Amino acid sequence: MRILPVLRLALWASVVTLALLTSASYVGAGFFAPAGLLILVALASDRRAPRAVQSWLWTASFGLTALGLIRVNLDEAPSIEHLALLLLGALTATARNRYAGLLIGLMASGGLVYVTLEQELLGPNDPRLFALGVLLATAGFAAGLAQEESDQTELLREQLADLGEHLKNVLACVGSGVLVVDREGRVATFNRAAERILGVQEHTVIGRELEASALEPMAELFRVRNDSEEGERRDLLFPSPLGNDVRVGYAMTPLEDRAGRRLGTILVFQDVTLIRDYEERMLRQEKLAALGRLVSGIAHEFGNQLGGVRGLVDLALLDEPEEAVAVLPTIRQTLTQSLETVEHLLRFARGTPLDPVPGVQLGEVVQRALGLLRAQVDAAGAEIELVLEEEAPTVSADTGRLEQVFLNILINGLHATSDCDPPRLRIEVTHDEAEVVVRFEDNGPGVSPEVRARIFEPFFTTKGALGGSEVPGTGLGLAMALGVVEGHQGKLTVGVSPSLGGACFSVHLPSAPAERDASP
Repeated sequence: MRILPVLRLALWASVVTLALLTSASYVGAGFFAPAGLLILVALASDRRAPRAVQSWLWTASFGLTALGLIRVNLDEAPSIEHLALLLLGALTATARNRYAGLLIGLMASGGLVYVTLEQELLGPNDPRLFALGVLLATAGFAAGLAQEESDQTELLREQLADLGEHLKNVLACVGSGVLVVDREGRVATFNRAAERILGVQEHTVIGRELEASALEPMAELFRVRNDSEEGERRDLLFPSPLGNDVRVGYAMTPLEDRAGRRLGTILVFQDVTLIRDYEERMLRQEKLAALGRLVSGIAHEFGNQLGGVRGLVDLALLDEPEEAVAVLPTIRQTLTQSLETVEHLLRFARGTPLDPVPGVQLGEVVQRALGLLRAQVDAAGAEIELVLEEEAPTVSADTGRLEQVFLNILINGLHATSDCDPPRLRIEVTHDEAEVVVRFEDNGPGVSPEVRARIFEPFFTTKGALGGSEVPGTGLGLAMALGVVEGHQGKLTVGVSPSLGGACFSVHLPSAPAERDASP
């Protein structure tokens, strides 16, 4: 109970007791009973009734008490003690704030002085009269201030209760599970979604230590908590009491007050069981689809080659021995191509280890690759534009393997521009703060978005028997080129040439500054 109602009750009881003990007549004592009843009602409804109702109850109580006090003292003058206590009680009952309290206190002081002098209870120079006047004025101000603070406290308490109820409703309705564990390891919050997801009832875990509750499988998360990983999304397989395993995706964040003191840990989680199952099924489907395309490519490639060999053997069996021997070189060449395809497949599957060396200038590697293709370039009548950026940084690379990558891309460019007049290739070496980029552009037909999505798949090709072009292809060149580039911690991309309008293959490799290139 608040202190102001208790103080009012004490003052009222003092007034009534003093009146009954010193009164010569009890005619008006009946007014004290309804006043006491109203006080009991005010005390019982202290926190439930509106403040205005409380004020009226207390004011009416002291009004009835004043009537009773006048009646019981009708045969003799009222005592100064009666008046002082009655006025103090009235002050505490009616003062709603410091200014009103001060005003009421001054009015009570004036009334006390008037009645005292009129009834000659005290002399005009009696110091007690001045002291009582100052006491009433001060008491009025103090009572108003106390009431003001009490009202403010009550308002804040109501707002806090409303806020708490609001937050409770928000937590109850939010779709994610919320688990709050305090610094002592006890469960402080467990919302409705958490009950539904984990199959654990709130009343079985609230206030209990995490390790001693049905949430014990989650205790390890809080024991090995790493502040650097807070906020990251992770998964946990939770054995639900309902008999099924639930995979939850969760994130942990610290619970702190405004001063930054750690109060506990918040765990927010969702049921991702169906999502993870779907992802696993999709991954299996993708693997099976990739395997199917790989097997289809292998079957198609070897079917073409071995079918040709079988046809030549069938013709040889029908011809004369001399003519049969004449087709043996063709048969041998076809079988050699098949063996080369097998070697490429093994190299692609094993991923030949790289042997990078520091201080490699990619412009020089490009120039060597162009030198190896000089005959093909001249035969095709292609125009080559080579743009080398000055002071381009070096890289750490396996020059032999990079030459193969550049040769493969250049050969693809020559094939793509075979119908152009004239064929044009543009090679540019540029760099930024973190990487060196080699771009291979051509004026061919380009690469459609559908082809871009599969261009680095093994055995996917737009050339030769698989693609309908006159130039043979196995579909392994770009797949192996991608593996080599990624082995150098780089990336290989395909897009549209901004200057020639055809395809643009870009090789991005991390640069190695000169101070790190030098050998010790």
